[in-house]
Order: sequence, then C-alpha cells, then structure tokens
Amino acid sequence: MRGLRGAFVSCLLMAAAFFAATTGSAVAEVYLLRGLAGFSHGMDDIAAQLARRGIRASVHDHGAWMSVADAIAAQHRSGRRGAVILVGHSLGADAAMLIAERLSGIPVRLIITFDATTSRQAPPNVQRVANYYLSNGGFGAVMGRGHASRGAISNVDMKTDPNITHTNIDQRLQNKAVAQIQAAGGR
Repeated sequence: MRGLRGAFVSCLLMAAAFFAATTGSAVAEVYLLRGLAGFSHGMDDIAAQLARRGIRASVHDHGAWMSVADAIAAQHRSGRRGAVILVGHSLGADAAMLIAERLSGIPVRLIITFDATTSRQAPPNVQRVANYYLSNGGFGAVMGRGHASRGAISNVDMKTDPNITHTNIDQRLQNKAVAQIQAAGGR
C-alpha cells in the first residue's frame, strides 16, 4: 500500500512541476540592460542580488535589445508567461523602453530606467515605469504615457543627492530597484 501511495504522490509532484514549467505564470523574468561599453556595473550587482533571492535575471548589452525582445516574445508564444520586468541604465534604459514597444501585445509588468538618454512614451502593454534621472549632470530624460497607455509612470529626479552621478546611479539605487522588482511579482 505504501508503494502505491508513494507512486501516486510522485505522479502528483511531477504533474505539478510540469504544469508550473509549462505555464510559467508564477515566475518573473528580469532582463537587465547595460549602457555604453558595458560600464553599467549596477546591472550585474542587481542581477546578483536577485539571484540570491531566487529571482531569475539576465544581463544584456543595450545593443542586443531586439534579440532580447524576440526571445521574450518566443517564450510568450511557447506558453511561458511569467511577469516581464525590464531594467536599464543609460542606453540600456532606452533599450528597455524599445523592448516594451517591440513586445506590443505582451504585458510588461515593470520597467525601471536609470538616467535614460532619450525621453520615451510607455506603450499600452506596460503596467508601470519607474524612471530615475538626473536633470543636473545627467541626461534628464523624462518618461511619459503613450497613446492608449494606462500604466503608472513615476519620474524621480535625483538631482538633490550630490553622491549620484550618471555613471553610478544604477549602483546607488540598486536596493530600491530590487525592492520594486520583488513588489512587482519577482517574489
């Protein structure tokens, strides 16, 4: 009798694992994008903090934004539909917004941008944008809500903190980013 019960429990666990792997609904995917020449070391630090918390994250160069978007779309088509979270610094912040635009009908739960180089409009598939920028000594790019977008936009000018610069903003605010990722469903 114990053997049958054990086999039954094993079957249930395998079925649950298969369901979780194929639906992917509970697992967030975090994509971090570095700026020019990969100098955005805060992206690596954020990825390491997320990994310690059991959150899957990958770091990419800003120039790979199209292939990152295409990979996300392919995962979505295959049934893996976990929360999409994008984080970028400088040109990587611009790339995060471009990825969201390219994903069109695929929901993006959160975008965190650190001193993007251009102002952009969040498309309708984006639930929330947290934009940290520097109006003094940075690029000062402010994000807006695009046509038909109902997502929340938060633009925070970090000019009052003399210790934050364009080159370290992602490192200085990494704990805040990790907390926002966790709150958005990263776990």
